[in-house]
Amino acid sequence: PRENPSRHLFGLRIAAAAAQLPTPQLFTDVAYTRSCSFALSTSNNSTPGTSLMEKDVGGFGAPTIHSYGVAYAVQETAISMTISSHATSTGRCAYRFTHEVHRALADVYALLVGWGASAKL
Repeated sequence: PRENPSRHLFGLRIAAAAAQLPTPQLFTDVAYTRSCSFALSTSNNSTPGTSLMEKDVGGFGAPTIHSYGVAYAVQETAISMTISSHATSTGRCAYRFTHEVHRALADVYALLVGWGASAKL
């Protein structure tokens, strides 16, 4: 399926087609087919200098109607994210997912702060 979020495997498939080679056997394997339906597709963009604004991490659309797309960047003092889902999805809501991620990160922060000021993070 073209919606497979793995751009590397997609590139392999395109390269084989461009070279007029048969489709690699990997793409007909049942395990590969099942793995093409991800509920969460993520991309880390923590490289310094990749955006004009420190908190601008870019983003991408959810690869399927039943998934989320999450671009994130871990900075020295913050974690920035762009979370997307398809507007027509009945089972996914980027707004709710963003709220839950924020809540989980706040819980982890509270845990680490409560762990003690002497702990090195």
